Amino acid sequence: MSLMRAPAQFWIARRSREHIVGVLSGHFGGIIDDQRSYRTRGLWVAASVRRSGIASALMSSAVEQAKKDNCTLIWTFPRESSISFYESVGFKRIGEWVDSGEFGPNIYALKTI
Repeated sequence: MSLMRAPAQFWIARRSREHIVGVLSGHFGGIIDDQRSYRTRGLWVAASVRRSGIASALMSSAVEQAKKDNCTLIWTFPRESSISFYESVGFKRIGEWVDSGEFGPNIYALKTI
């Protein structure tokens, strides 16, 4: 087995230079079933601009980066309150809900890219 450390990438959506309205981070997520994977985490969009396409644009940027990194899968561990967004952009739930304490419950979600 070999382990790799990969730096995180960040995408930021701004309304103006000073006003951030969305953020997403991602990084190499390891090998899953002999396939390179990419992990997204920390998706946030300001409540005032939700459902305006910002989350989808941020996710598209992460998918493009994953492809550049030669990954064929992208995965995440979203909260219950956001799983509908992930499903709307092609992620499938994997396993059962996990009560991870302060931010849970969460569930693994995977998408082939």
